[in-house]
Amino acid sequence: IIQRIIIAVGKNGLFTQRSRSPHHGSLSYIGKRRINTIAQPNPSEGDTSSYWYFRKHINMCWWPLLLKVINKLTFQLNILPQMVFFHITALLPHLFPNDFPNGLRDFCLFAILTINFVNCIHVDDGDDLGCEVDIQVIKALAELAECTDLTTEQKLKAKSSLHHVENFGTSSPTTCGYQIVSNDEDIQVVQFFCSFGVGICHLIQHHWTHTFLAASYSHYTSAPLFIHEGKVYSRKGFHGLLKKSF
Repeated sequence: IIQRIIIAVGKNGLFTQRSRSPHHGSLSYIGKRRINTIAQPNPSEGDTSSYWYFRKHINMCWWPLLLKVINKLTFQLNILPQMVFFHITALLPHLFPNDFPNGLRDFCLFAILTINFVNCIHVDDGDDLGCEVDIQVIKALAELAECTDLTTEQKLKAKSSLHHVENFGTSSPTTCGYQIVSNDEDIQVVQFFCSFGVGICHLIQHHWTHTFLAASYSHYTSAPLFIHEGKVYSRKGFHGLLKKSF
């Protein structure tokens, strides 16, 4: 199925360049794009037959399969930020109904699909919702923290969210899911998601998922290392080994 997806989005993906964070591998934004962030249209917007890139590099026949996979994955991944950032995801549609006419669905306007992906350190400051939103959310959380109808535990959670917004502001959550696909169980993949701005990193594992506010601190996905038969390879070196082996 990965090969079919590559045919649908092209070898390098639909979004081949990103000045904010140069990358290697396949990168695609699928869904409603931000015009000030992504200049290149994508097939989700309808007829793209007039665009040279799509005529030359992708096969639209596989686009329905791609959308089915993406819709299924994003539906499941969206559960996590609603749990971790409960107050933000609950308050924003209530405080700003014009900006979130579809409620929680508007927190996932597009999906980012990557394959064999590596990028540079960056901050997604375009996800920051701004000072005016911060003020309204802080006011609402302060009221919740003192609400007599809430339990002690609920008040503590509201105070924790208040402390977070006061220090980091409000931004759209980014949720990542990973799958390590290999035809050889003897190959070990070592790659990290690095939260550089807070000084920690996490080993990426098969079917691992995490969510965070990408506008809050700098981060990046490290280059992978491949361990095979006691030897360590970089991506380029490992691809050379595969060509020799197969």
